[in-house]
Amino acid sequence: MERKIYVVTGATSFIGAGLVNKLSEIGHKVYAVCRPNSTRMYRLCASENISLIECELQNLEQLSKTILEKCDVFFHLAWHTTDKNNMLIQTENIRNTVEAVYVAKKLGCNTFVGAGSQAEYGLANVKLTEEIAEKPVSGYGMAKLCAGNMSRKVCAELGIRHIWPRIVSVYGTNDVERNLVKYLVTSLLAGENPKLSEGKQVWDFLHVEDCVNALYLLSEYGCDGEVYNVGSGD
Repeated sequence: MERKIYVVTGATSFIGAGLVNKLSEIGHKVYAVCRPNSTRMYRLCASENISLIECELQNLEQLSKTILEKCDVFFHLAWHTTDKNNMLIQTENIRNTVEAVYVAKKLGCNTFVGAGSQAEYGLANVKLTEEIAEKPVSGYGMAKLCAGNMSRKVCAELGIRHIWPRIVSVYGTNDVERNLVKYLVTSLLAGENPKLSEGKQVWDFLHVEDCVNALYLLSEYGCDGEVYNVGSGD
């Protein structure tokens, strides 16, 4: 296996930490980018393959001065999600994604993998496929859709392969307590009755290890310019 060099923003996030650890475990070198003084650094395994870089999301251009070797793949997973309907914050997320592409170019990366969302489709009452129309209803979904389209265009201009996974609801290690699967498991283990609705929503859930594996495989074999829904399919 050819050893590659990866850059991963949002490296201490739920999915980001899983991806960094997987890449490290299979022998690749990873520059793990997280916000300064992140309280989630413990999620990253101790490995000589992981180099931690603390950098604010709006200052990604500094990475081209910090990383002094040619890299192969840039995973951009970082995203401000404090308020999904704060349009100013979501607009900044679009800018940060486009900036990440320019940084990837400076680092010599040949592949850019973003992190889209099922929110780009909005309230679809059909099985999600890459062919249905996107009709986002939240600022978050709108920004993800715009970030995917803009970063794809910039990648084409710069000669970088662009992959845009749209990720469904992920669960597993390091998930937040409020998410459904984690809430159900912890409530039942504590002998409590979970407080639920009628459960008529149609939803797709994917374990974080499967999500991380999908992202890695997309970086290896994904087609340039394509969108991929990343879910269980059920």
